[in-house]
Amino acid sequence: MVAGAERVAAGLAGLGCARGERVGLVFGTGRELIEAFFGVSLAAGIPACLPPPPRLSGLESFGRRTDAMLAAAGARLVLTDAR
Repeated sequence: MVAGAERVAAGLAGLGCARGERVGLVFGTGRELIEAFFGVSLAAGIPACLPPPPRLSGLESFGRRTDAMLAAAGARLVLTDAR
């Protein structure tokens, strides 16, 4: 998991993630969430965990809710899995 978190931190640095910058995390529970959370922390960012969509139907309303949560959190970057 440490190597995964370090990869996330390096990727964020490459994207210009600034110290104290909020980064949205949209993952289910699991290894990817943990690696992303600690990767953001290693990059001196602030992880903002958001819920993943509960199902594939209703993705449009999920997108609107997620946009609102990201705006409220002040997140410029968002990490998620391939799903």
